[in-house]
Amino acid sequence: MNNNNTAAVQTGAARGGGPAPRGRGYGSSNRGRGGRVTPSVTRSKVGPNRLLEADWVGDAALKVQSFTIWLGAGQASAQQWTFHRPIGQTKLDERAWVATPTRDIAFLLARKGNEETSAWERKSQLAKRQAVLASRTGRGLASDGQTEVWTAAGTPPIQETIRTCMSAAEAAGAQRADWLQFAPQAVQDCERAFKNTLKTQGVPADWLRDNPKPAFETRGGPLGDQEQKEVGYLKGSSLQAAQDKVLNVLIGRVTNDTVEEARDDEDAADESDSDDDAAEGEEDAE
Repeated sequence: MNNNNTAAVQTGAARGGGPAPRGRGYGSSNRGRGGRVTPSVTRSKVGPNRLLEADWVGDAALKVQSFTIWLGAGQASAQQWTFHRPIGQTKLDERAWVATPTRDIAFLLARKGNEETSAWERKSQLAKRQAVLASRTGRGLASDGQTEVWTAAGTPPIQETIRTCMSAAEAAGAQRADWLQFAPQAVQDCERAFKNTLKTQGVPADWLRDNPKPAFETRGGPLGDQEQKEVGYLKGSSLQAAQDKVLNVLIGRVTNDTVEEARDDEDAADESDSDDDAAEGEEDAE
């Protein structure tokens, strides 16, 4: 019995990747009846004794690690799945991996958030910013709660300082975004300290207590009712390790149960080590 099943894997991070494959009609468009422009794409061909030759093209909208698997026995039965980190708001750990039909990725990206959660995110970031400003000297907020001003004696508002420094950058042939290099040293020190603190400090706990995050979950499918389900045996795996595990399961070198058992053994070993460390700590304390 002939088995013409074929499989191919396209892998890569969300950003980067080589240029799109060029061929006749790829990336061009045909002007159809009525002047309407319709895209024309040349498809790569694959067979049981023929490699699928295509470059991985990153997608700026998919800002998570991902890799794609193509399976089929001819065009009619072909399937394409994308393995990826959780997209949007989910209950899953960020180290988890999810498998989604590639055609459904667009549904997840379209539902990464809603107006209510987006507004909450903006307010939470402002609350964090205000907390950082309140804890530092040299910077503060005006009465409207958003306009930043320099509070050090004799220092003009930050907006005026930025405009002046941007003009100085342009005059020196530099980019306006490099304005900080043309600011007084005291301003540079304060600005860098402020930005570094913003990167490390979280949203204040009291603000989170008074402003709970709206309940929302990014779901897939045309109706937005399909939950992102974790591929258990891939949890915690790096991109390369996840590819290897999926390939091994796919070609039958190992089974899902085998991988799950190995992961359970690793977890048990980690717990045992933690218990031993705790026991040693108690002995030392005595």
